[in-house]
Amino acid sequence: MIGARGGCGDGPKFISFGNDANDAAVRVTTEAGVVDAAASTDAGFTPDDANFSRVDGGEVEMDGGPPQPPMAPNATFVMDMPCGYPASISYESDSNTFVTTCPDVMGNILYRSSPLGAGQRSWSQVSTISGTPSFHLRLSNGRYLVNRANPEGFDIVDENSHRIISSVNFSNLSTIPEVTRSTLNNPTGAAIIGGAQICVVPSNMDHVSWPPENTTFHRGGFVCFDYNNGNVNAATARHFFTSGKNSTGIAMIDDHLFAVLSSNTYAEPSIEEAKLDIFDSSNMALVDTYDLGMNMAQISSVLAVEGGMVFIGVQRPDAELKVVDASTGEITDYPIDSGNHYLSNVQVWSLIAAVSDFNLSRVV
Repeated sequence: MIGARGGCGDGPKFISFGNDANDAAVRVTTEAGVVDAAASTDAGFTPDDANFSRVDGGEVEMDGGPPQPPMAPNATFVMDMPCGYPASISYESDSNTFVTTCPDVMGNILYRSSPLGAGQRSWSQVSTISGTPSFHLRLSNGRYLVNRANPEGFDIVDENSHRIISSVNFSNLSTIPEVTRSTLNNPTGAAIIGGAQICVVPSNMDHVSWPPENTTFHRGGFVCFDYNNGNVNAATARHFFTSGKNSTGIAMIDDHLFAVLSSNTYAEPSIEEAKLDIFDSSNMALVDTYDLGMNMAQISSVLAVEGGMVFIGVQRPDAELKVVDASTGEITDYPIDSGNHYLSNVQVWSLIAAVSDFNLSRVV
């Protein structure tokens, strides 16, 4: 699903595309409502598509009459991934390359693509990871933090030497009580907080089941370490609790505040509201907690933030994009549509908000 956001003060405007044959429609979402138009499932949209124009107030309308299905986009590049199930992927504009993690394919490895452009692209190995990777974060001087399970923790890898230069296992963090250490499972998000700390978010899973709402979670939290020029000091580990269960994402909002999302579980009897906590990076104090409703929020480790706004995908009970203004606490809901959707990831680029969606009814 892809969406175009409106101007300042208008909140997101987005166009969603159905992801299976039973939901093949284009929906132009505005504050006035939703307009549907028939479309094929391979239809696409780009911000400069000739079929679309932006008018005052950030509304999106079609040129030349009623809404029409967008043209299928021309692919700018096609690339084979180094494995069948990439655990994480990021694009680095300075090198025009992608970085991805591959679990359990000839070892657990962080890869980099050759620069995008004409001709065949290839992947080179950055480093092997000491567990099953789930998320990676670019640091400085060619170093990356890679969250992993089995064992739970993270590695710091160096692209120049192609080796692990530091490893942190949650089970060995003596500065954190054992009862808490035992719940630090399946690390998801990570972020550089305040420029001097690395904070990692574990999902706090007791066991994993499918569908995800059948998984049991402990109270959410995050672990922070002193950080300097790619080096993490495990002896400085500090643990902080969140307001909800199943902590999944963390991101800086501005120079001082950061957000942590607790996505929670939708299984009785432990059903709770998903929550967004706002912390002060100077003293790690909890500043605000925003209840997101009796919802199950995104499982993605990427927490999208732009201009003091936090963008969150919600799966249950209704699929929607929630936008939280961290300065005022105002929460705006933008329904996706009816149907069995599972929004797993939200990212924002300039005027575009992209929402990834997989449908639970298609999982067998």
